[in-house]
Amino acid sequence: MYEEQLAFVNKQIDEFTEKAHLKKRPKLERFKGMTPASANGILNRLYISENFLELWQKGYYDEKDADTLLAHEFGHFIAYQKSRFGADKTILVPLYFGLLSAILGSYWSLRIPEPGIITALIIACWLFFMPWIVRRVYVPGEFEADNNAIASKLADAQ
Repeated sequence: MYEEQLAFVNKQIDEFTEKAHLKKRPKLERFKGMTPASANGILNRLYISENFLELWQKGYYDEKDADTLLAHEFGHFIAYQKSRFGADKTILVPLYFGLLSAILGSYWSLRIPEPGIITALIIACWLFFMPWIVRRVYVPGEFEADNNAIASKLADAQ
C-alpha cells in the first residue's frame, strides 16, 4: 500500500539529506494523523501521515506537493543541526498545553468546595497568553524551516 508514494519519499529523503548536508539520513516512519508530516530532530525521524499518503494516492496531492512538504520538514532538520537549543524551543508549545493540566490538577487537588470561578480564571489566563506563545515560539520556527529549505536549495521561494 502506497509503494509508489513511499518510493518517491525515500528518493527525496536521500536527495535532500545530501543537499542539506545532514550528518545522518532521517528515518521515515508512517503515522495515523491529520498533520501531513512532521520532523523530529532529536530522534532523527521524518513522520508522514497515512492520511497524506492516501490523499496523494487518490490524486488530491501530487509529487510537487510532496516535494514541498518534505523540503519544509528538512528545513526543521537543518535548524536542529544548526542549533539544538533553537530547534528544541518549539517543544514549549506542547509544554504550554501541559502546563494548563498541571495547574488545574494542582488546584483541584486542594479540594476547594467551589472551584468553578478560579478554574475559569485559570483557563482564561491560559487562553489569554496562548496566542503570544504560539506567535513567539511556533510561528518563527515554521518560517525558519522554510527559509532553511530555500537556502539549501531544497525548494524555491515560491
